[in-house]
Amino acid sequence: MYKMKTNYPNTVQEWLENLYSNLKKEGFFEDQELGLYSEEKVQHHFQEILGDAALQSWLKEGEVTIEQKQLTMLLFQVVVKTHVEELKNEGTVDSIGDENGNEVMWLTQKGKNEIKDL
Repeated sequence: MYKMKTNYPNTVQEWLENLYSNLKKEGFFEDQELGLYSEEKVQHHFQEILGDAALQSWLKEGEVTIEQKQLTMLLFQVVVKTHVEELKNEGTVDSIGDENGNEVMWLTQKGKNEIKDL
C-alpha cells in the first residue's frame, strides 16, 4: 500500500491510501493518461481534492463516507486539474482569476500553433 504524507487524521489518511492503492492497481491513473506525469504531481492533486472531501465527511459523519457519484466527480476533478496544470507548465494554456474568483483559461500562441498542427 502507498503511504501518503499528510496531516489528516489516521482514519482519513488510511482511507486515502487504500483508495489510491486500489485505483492504481485497477489502472485508473494509466487509463486517464495520468501516468504521463510524475506520480508526486498526481498524488498532490489526489490528496488535495479527495483529502478535503474525505476530511469533511469524517468530521460530519465520524467516518469517511463518500457516495459513488461524488467520488466519480472528485476523481474527474483530479484528472482535469492534473492535465490542466501540465498544459499550463508547457505553456499551451494560461489562466487568470476573474472578479468572481473563477479561473478563466485560454490558449496561448503556442497552444494555438499546436492546434493548427493537428
